[in-house]
Amino acid sequence: MPVQRLEQGAGGMTELVLEIEGRTLVVGDDAGVIRVWRLGDRPAILRDIEPRFTNIDALVWLADHSGIVAAGRDGIGAWSLDGGEVGAWPVLDGAPQSLAVVNERHVLVGCDDSRLRLVDFSAGRVLGEVAAGERNTGIAPHPDGRRFAVSACDQGGSQIQWVAVEGESLRALDQPRVERGCDHLSAPAIDARGELLMVADHRLGLFDIATSERVAGFNADGKVTRLRLGDGLLVARPWTQAVRLGERPLACASPDGPVCVYDVGTRSLTRLDDLTRPATALAADGPVLAAASLDWTIVIWWP
Repeated sequence: MPVQRLEQGAGGMTELVLEIEGRTLVVGDDAGVIRVWRLGDRPAILRDIEPRFTNIDALVWLADHSGIVAAGRDGIGAWSLDGGEVGAWPVLDGAPQSLAVVNERHVLVGCDDSRLRLVDFSAGRVLGEVAAGERNTGIAPHPDGRRFAVSACDQGGSQIQWVAVEGESLRALDQPRVERGCDHLSAPAIDARGELLMVADHRLGLFDIATSERVAGFNADGKVTRLRLGDGLLVARPWTQAVRLGERPLACASPDGPVCVYDVGTRSLTRLDDLTRPATALAADGPVLAAASLDWTIVIWWP
């Protein structure tokens, strides 16, 4: 795979989002800065957005990909790619930890006060909230656009619970839960058909959504903390969320540096030894994969 390198400069990178059609890469760092890159033969930094957060814990595209929603310990907000603020955001009782965009107006926010909130950022208000675990680690949208799988941990263990967004209401569902005995659980991942759920602690597990029964499990190369699954592909790494990558079933970043692409069907592992330091964030769009490294370098693998 052809490899391209970008020099981000100082600052620990915590989140990436990527859109190949618009040739855009957005990077969030631990100093609270959001950097917008234009990709291509001559990649360039378009601008830095400074939302006055002390850090960036979560970063997702707006529904139309015209901008991003970002969250840190200090709050939550949205910005267009030219740097203008988007919407009106309420002050939440808890610090945001995870995000999922519902539609053009609504966002789900998991907070550190054990609550999951539905926020209408067109009106600047919280529409509803439900109880979540002590520590929310991620939110995965189901392809039906209505249900969401929410991962949470507390001292008694961890679980995946389900919620539904219907119009302007948020409610917990009685759908079967996946419960784990560990006190650490990744964000969930849901396949494109909406039939399978994937979660991870020290191992990756694949579950039938209808019954919560395990249908597959395999060791992860390093401890995964967040996952997303789609179109038969999973990308995972130890510290941040996983992403979609073309037709490949699995990729993960290990603590000692290499990004690995793992084929669930053949159980074969391919190492991408292009990082000199461990990965801190991954993003993908179609078959293109990007990884941020501890040496302040972003590596992009093109098909």
